[in-house]
Amino acid sequence: MAENISERLKNIDTVIFDMDGTLYDTESIYRDGWLSAGVPLELYLTFIGTSSTYIHETLTEHGFNPEQVVADKTAYTANELAKGIPLKDGAQTILVWLKERGFKTAIATSSSIATAERYLAESGMAEYFDRIVSGNRLERGKPHPDIFLMAAKELGSQPEKCMVIEDSFNGVRAGHAAGMFTVMIPDLIEPDEEIRGLADVVLTTLAAVPDLMDTDKAPADYEMLAQQVRSLAESEPHWLPVMANTAAALFEAMDNINWAGFYIADEKDGSLMLGPFQGKTACIRIARGKGVCGTALLKDEVLVVPDVHRFPGHIACDSASRSEIVLPVHFNGRPVAVLDIDSPVSARFTQRDREGLERIVRVLEESADLSGCLTVV
Repeated sequence: MAENISERLKNIDTVIFDMDGTLYDTESIYRDGWLSAGVPLELYLTFIGTSSTYIHETLTEHGFNPEQVVADKTAYTANELAKGIPLKDGAQTILVWLKERGFKTAIATSSSIATAERYLAESGMAEYFDRIVSGNRLERGKPHPDIFLMAAKELGSQPEKCMVIEDSFNGVRAGHAAGMFTVMIPDLIEPDEEIRGLADVVLTTLAAVPDLMDTDKAPADYEMLAQQVRSLAESEPHWLPVMANTAAALFEAMDNINWAGFYIADEKDGSLMLGPFQGKTACIRIARGKGVCGTALLKDEVLVVPDVHRFPGHIACDSASRSEIVLPVHFNGRPVAVLDIDSPVSARFTQRDREGLERIVRVLEESADLSGCLTVV
């Protein structure tokens, strides 16, 4: 089965995305809108991934005034979406990755084209799609395959060379019926036995899709690197040599990177000071909350940036850098440093990289003596 999947993935030249709940974290907003309009949760769940015609007919069958219900739901969602269109985790990563590698892309949504265009415009994602196909143009919506087959036709693609990415049961059914490689990334509902049987792969995030598709890439052995870092720390736990050797090990093991190293937090003013690294000369000081490193420190969270030129306030220490990952390093529960890795390739860092690097940071926190980071400046 694994070999069959790998061979099918090598032939993929087109990726077709569902929109709500897949690219955009909007399905929960729609759910709350339907509930606020008086639709029971059980009935709403049957709406996911279907056409407006189906919803209208189903509301009528259940004794609702569909025009009034839809108007109430629309008013609620419009108010919520006016606050911003939230992207799903990993959306920008996969879109940049696909564009850089020349894949054809489309959105196939039950929403209107006007809605899709608005979402793309407001989120700055329009440049990543070749086509938008709306189910409103078709007599049959999902779970029928019509919308995906239309998207493939408009892109000049063969169904067997298309990947469908969906969050809904009906979307998975439609992708499978279209004869396309079907990926499910669950949103509000976890797949049951039927859906797991129809989906070729079930993933947890869009950020994992590049790892799935990049069948020829030999990934860094993060488990081996973690063991190496632990061994280094056990022989000499002082933070300086451990970080220096960790940066060297990562720089040697990871492909397509141009900088790997650490910045140390300065307790006096909250800024970051350059620490051990491999690569070109770098910024000596980064203010807290500035650039990717300073933002990661301020928010105390891992940041994966597929296109640094789209990151507000990006600090270009090396003009060749296109993507970046930054991970806070903690001592006694507080961030005292960050691990920063840059790449000259857009969307270089995938879910596999994030999980592997998080493992290495945990080993640093468990094995190295990071107390000295508090007194280094």
